[in-house]
Amino acid sequence: MTFVVPAPEGSAADRFGRIIAKALAGVLEIPVQVKNIPGVEGVTGTNAIARADSDGRTLGLGVGSAMVGGKLLSRVAEYNPLDDFDWLAILGTYANAVVINQNQNAKTFAQWLDAARASPRPLRYATVGLATTGHIAGEFLHVAQHANVVHVSMPVTAQAYAALASGEIDMLFDSVPAARIVAKSGPFRIIAVTTLSRDPLLPDVPAFGDSWRDQQFYAWVGVIAPGHLPTDVRSRLAAAVSVVSADPRVVAALRDAGLSWLGLAGNEASQFVRDELVRQSKQIGDYSLQRAEPGSRGTTTSP
Repeated sequence: MTFVVPAPEGSAADRFGRIIAKALAGVLEIPVQVKNIPGVEGVTGTNAIARADSDGRTLGLGVGSAMVGGKLLSRVAEYNPLDDFDWLAILGTYANAVVINQNQNAKTFAQWLDAARASPRPLRYATVGLATTGHIAGEFLHVAQHANVVHVSMPVTAQAYAALASGEIDMLFDSVPAARIVAKSGPFRIIAVTTLSRDPLLPDVPAFGDSWRDQQFYAWVGVIAPGHLPTDVRSRLAAAVSVVSADPRVVAALRDAGLSWLGLAGNEASQFVRDELVRQSKQIGDYSLQRAEPGSRGTTTSP
């Protein structure tokens, strides 16, 4: 079996996908090969999953940024998030971290936001790609909180951190699982997380919910198969995913990797996706994210 992860090696999504793939190999008693297909905020790999044969030999990680923002804002997304996949599970959610250079004058999120509001020049905030939940969070700060910021799309995380270290950008949104590792070894400070509640991995870091009770911007992942699996194949795979999801060792490993566990299956998983399509589509509209024309960066800037 091939397990497609629509994200680069070493990313938060890649770590989650490898934990699940290894556990599935044990339950199904077959080799499961992880295949990373990054690109276009997860759209490239998600296209590959949708096009694969519905024979049970291909599974993948369903990534929220590709299913909602990528689908709405990318012209190359060829799938319907509900009709073209069998949703075997929603694993959980994870927060974005607001990361700054620790040499900046601002030491807290409140200070940084005040500085962004007062700055005569736009402060540059980066995400890896467009239409991610970090990108939406940044436009929330720009539109609703009147921060003078402009988005910069970076191709890879390493380049984003290098730009932050050099002062080329002023702030970075990165996943909490990745940011907490990088922040330990470089000139960086995590000043907020973008969820309603504080993250268990960063209990001393304020959450958006501390300031805005109705605003949160989180990523999510699930296990998907190409749509319209034969009934017997879907039953076998759903049973295997259910066993994996009930394994406390798997749940603990995913939580240690930064995932807030949900463990939804069947109709609950599909309903979660429906609800997220509505919720994140509204955010994208509220905060004025736009579909990029081919070959352009839309309303963003390129470094």
